[in-house]
Amino acid sequence: MSTSISKVSFRNFDENCIQLGSFADKKIEQKGQAPIQYLEAPITYKYGNIVDEFLLEGPKLTCTMGITSTTDTQKGRTQYQISSKIGNSDDENIFKNVCERIHSTLCKLGVYHKVKLGMDPNMDDNLVYQMFSSTMVKKILTLTKDKVTKTVVSGAQPTLYMKLEKKGSGFGETKTNFAGLDGKNIDWELLKPGTEFSFIPLIHFSGFYCGSVKSILFKLKSSVVLNMKNKANIVYQNDTIAGLLANNPDMIKEFQEQIERLKREKEEFGSTGGTNISSSAPPAINDGLGGLPNTFGFNPNIPVQSVQNINENTPQTSVQLQMNTQMTQQQTQQMNQSQQMNQPQQMNQPQQGQQQPGQMNQPQFTQQQPGQMNQSQFTQQMSQQPQFTQQPVQSPIQTPPAFSIDNLNGMSPEQIKMLMSNLPSINNLQSNIPINPTANISL
Repeated sequence: MSTSISKVSFRNFDENCIQLGSFADKKIEQKGQAPIQYLEAPITYKYGNIVDEFLLEGPKLTCTMGITSTTDTQKGRTQYQISSKIGNSDDENIFKNVCERIHSTLCKLGVYHKVKLGMDPNMDDNLVYQMFSSTMVKKILTLTKDKVTKTVVSGAQPTLYMKLEKKGSGFGETKTNFAGLDGKNIDWELLKPGTEFSFIPLIHFSGFYCGSVKSILFKLKSSVVLNMKNKANIVYQNDTIAGLLANNPDMIKEFQEQIERLKREKEEFGSTGGTNISSSAPPAINDGLGGLPNTFGFNPNIPVQSVQNINENTPQTSVQLQMNTQMTQQQTQQMNQSQQMNQPQQMNQPQQGQQQPGQMNQPQFTQQQPGQMNQSQFTQQMSQQPQFTQQPVQSPIQTPPAFSIDNLNGMSPEQIKMLMSNLPSINNLQSNIPINPTANISL
């Protein structure tokens, strides 16, 4: 069953038919705060001999943002609205003119209520009108302004913001109706953000509001939705595609073949598009050195941070392994000679004023037996340690040359074993040993 209502098309609008009632005191209740006091006058329209609510049917508009909502915590309610840019088509230009005439007419009618609105009764009516129409009463269409200068951007399309009606719930709910071309209601969920739709609006101009600001109250009463689509599926460059295919029709066939080939390749190599090389380590090298160098040239069996002291009475000595840049065959032979002459034995630390050959720049370690030296004796002896401030004297028997892990490249396993056997035992190292864990060894 259809219901006939009084309405006027934007093409047939007559501003002389607008009527403004008397302003009445009203208030809006707020949670935990004093109510908001304001004035409001009803707006009606004369349809021939009938005076009824002012319903204006507009031209075809497009909503690109969908139905949006904002929650007013003070008023304790949620407000819904849609917006539409008003373009420069013939119908849209007529509609913009109608909105200006509605605003101007209501400002003129408001002059007759200037005393109720708090204006000076002796103020000239023309001046009151100029104040209302220029700045005091908000325009129906919102003009785009520069964010910095706050001035109107010339040539920019104005925007029409329309609130939606939604009251009650269930069977008694009243809300803005969106009807399809089949006459059936469209669920609001389909028109929320993400959907772009075209529609013909029926706008209800309900009142003239005077509070902290002055504005014309209007809402979207209902609308006829002409088409709607998901914004994600909109192609904005159809004209570009058409131009490309007109110049080269074979492009579409080549492009489709590329898509099919890419799909096959992804199926063959997996959804990841190939193997992640960085996620897997290369195979370890079996070099026969008891696991000294692993894949990355780092021996996990040697602690990097520190070596704990087994005997608490044994003092901790800081040892710095000096690195050299080359290792020759002659230096390896000298190392063998040094190994034969220096058999494992307990060595005494140098006393004040004494200098041992070959021990100036290579600290030796004494394996201390339990009870051999107490803490005070050790502190006294350590205070007597000589401080070397000059270059060490060249000893007739050279200590094994310092080596660089990076320079083990090219040496045979036997040479590396011989070299490592001459180094101080790891159990005798009593403090942090700087080791380069990133050094690379290849045999």
